Amino acid sequence: MTYRRSALPVSADPRALARAARRHVLGAVAATAAALFTAGPAGANPVSTDTVTAELVPVIAAVTPGEPVPLVLRLDVRAGWHVYWRNPGDSGLPPTVAWTLPGGVAAGPLRFPTPERFPVGPLVNYGYGGEVLFPTTLATSPALTGRGSLPIEAAVDWLVCADICIPESATLGLALPVGSAASDAARPDLGDRAAAALPVVVDWPARGSAIARTVRLEVDLPVGFRSDAVPSGYFPFEDGMIDHAAPQRITRSGDRLTIETTPGYRLQTTDAALDLDGLIVFADPDRGSAARSGYQIAVAIADDPPSTPAGAAAGTGGHADPAAGGDDRAVVAVGLGAAGAPTPAAELSVSVAIGFAVLGGLLLNLMPCVFPVLMLKALGALDTARVAPARARAHGLAYGAGVLATFGALAGVLVTLIAAGAQIGWGFQLQSPLVVAGLAYLFLVVGLNLSGMFAVGTGVMGLGGGVRDDGSSLVGSAATGALAVVVATPCTAPFMGAAVGYALGQPPATGVAVFLALGVGMASPFVLLSFAPAVARRLPRPGPWMERLRQVMAFPMYATAVWLVWVLGRQSGADVVAAVLSGAVVLGFGLWVFGATRAGGPAWRLVGGAVALAALVGAGVIAHGATASDRAAATAAADPPANARQGDGPWQLYSPAALEAARRAGTPVFVNFTAAWCITCLVNEQVALSTAAVDRRFDEAGVVRLKGDWTRRDPEITAALARFGRSGVPFYVLYPPGAAPVVLPQLLTEDSVLAALADL
Repeated sequence: MTYRRSALPVSADPRALARAARRHVLGAVAATAAALFTAGPAGANPVSTDTVTAELVPVIAAVTPGEPVPLVLRLDVRAGWHVYWRNPGDSGLPPTVAWTLPGGVAAGPLRFPTPERFPVGPLVNYGYGGEVLFPTTLATSPALTGRGSLPIEAAVDWLVCADICIPESATLGLALPVGSAASDAARPDLGDRAAAALPVVVDWPARGSAIARTVRLEVDLPVGFRSDAVPSGYFPFEDGMIDHAAPQRITRSGDRLTIETTPGYRLQTTDAALDLDGLIVFADPDRGSAARSGYQIAVAIADDPPSTPAGAAAGTGGHADPAAGGDDRAVVAVGLGAAGAPTPAAELSVSVAIGFAVLGGLLLNLMPCVFPVLMLKALGALDTARVAPARARAHGLAYGAGVLATFGALAGVLVTLIAAGAQIGWGFQLQSPLVVAGLAYLFLVVGLNLSGMFAVGTGVMGLGGGVRDDGSSLVGSAATGALAVVVATPCTAPFMGAAVGYALGQPPATGVAVFLALGVGMASPFVLLSFAPAVARRLPRPGPWMERLRQVMAFPMYATAVWLVWVLGRQSGADVVAAVLSGAVVLGFGLWVFGATRAGGPAWRLVGGAVALAALVGAGVIAHGATASDRAAATAAADPPANARQGDGPWQLYSPAALEAARRAGTPVFVNFTAAWCITCLVNEQVALSTAAVDRRFDEAGVVRLKGDWTRRDPEITAALARFGRSGVPFYVLYPPGAAPVVLPQLLTEDSVLAALADL
């Protein structure tokens, strides 16, 4: 279902909360009071109260062992009163049955006939007045042969309402003859009437979306179906999906039916399964409005919502083609909070989102790309703090300003692109091969600087040196902060998922504020260290060890460059990798010349600078040409990206159609949304998703494993993440059969995966 939480109100609607409270209180009252209203002796059949007559009726005259036994629960409701449907609407409780059955007999669920609407003041309930028939079926074992009869007992609870509501119950008893004996209590006519009142299960293509303040359904009716009829209403199976009392705007154009209404309280205030499956009900003009025909529909994902209502905020939707089978009903839209605890992205307040952002920014400093930059800069600042605390504080603030400015710029780009309709998320720039090649060059340059091949004073590459009290040095500290943000973009730390997902769905000012909070969290360790001269006094005195450490820190930079080249290979192939590596050789040669000429005179330094600049431009031209030709070749040859190729071992390719096919088959599904440029993703796959114990448990539980590779841009994956209020990877979700999805932590362990699979 396309659901852009960004456009729905975050704060609780008092009327919606009141409805939810009424439901919970009513449930508690019914549970405790039902025994006080038991109508009739145990085993009686029928049982009557002042408002309802309840009866359990067999449809067939005798039981044949091994064959199903159809029964009907009949409630005859007094005029002016009503009982409830499976989704009772704004208040109420549906009838329930607790069976006492002999061995070899099992009861199926009650089946609910097509309901009607009961307005009650500002609320609307769904249910039935008059005679209502709930068919059910008992399954029997062939081993029952030889028994004379089967004693059946059903403890039935229901809530009946008019101006007041009364919870009632009755224990209904039957003795069903087995074999050739026959019962004169059989009512085949009642079975026929019960079946005729049930909604018809249909396979009509139906797409649903919840955008801004509108829930929208589009249904393709069979050609010529009741060509002169417009439905009288839509009834969702799940409570809280729509505002039950809100008008339903129903239009029909040929065989295309469109229904629009207002989202319900669960979509506005809580984390909920976005499930719009339900009934569309037509009145029968030939038999009067009391005759109702319900058609049970399954609602699939909207590919692109047919139209965005006026005032709807642009979001990150966009989904699979429903004609190709794409469907993702019953999705839990959640983000990820502390220790992997599911946190509803739409449920966050601004203050909570900002708090999560600060914590996520703090944890970004521990990522392998960022930590060497931070550590070397911190050591340099602490060395300066020994003798010039004020100067160290100034440079700490400059570093923080660089971090905040870069996060602000990144937020501005993201917010602008999303407002223009782009489907992007955190780390979106790494889906561009040219950006990946540029970052690989950057890490190579940083590594060569740390290794001592060249030096550029206290600018952006002066990562581990001291700081001078001049403008250029302050600019260098700010540039180092910008560099730290750039190298952090492939990573998503805990707490970040919910915060960034929330930010990208809010008005621009709120989104930028959350991103700046990320910057505050990321910058704060270095800024605080620059204000802590006592820490500096505990460090060893400066000496050769600092230069050795600086050189050692070059190797994580080289490793990161290698990893980015590998990502580039996944995106664009070996030819592009070879071209970019050639550009790296050119760049390395230019920097070597630059370093070798520093000790010469002004002429030599001018030559070295010119060669380095030419090498930088040349490497950029090579990278741009290689990636541009790759895009042209991919377009010409329709070469699918990495995430559209063959699956990896037991992991199958993610697609909405593959997910829906597995769920319709009743199979548990585990989806791994990942990307080659996401270090956290790669670590999780090695330490938690590829171990022998996890593989064995996946196989034992029959779990279908799907991998959504977001290395290159994929609107289906972007849409899937957006439905959970997320904007980046890693993201892991388990779909148990017949239950709402379960979101796993961003940082996986073998134990956390096994714990999630334990209930299957």
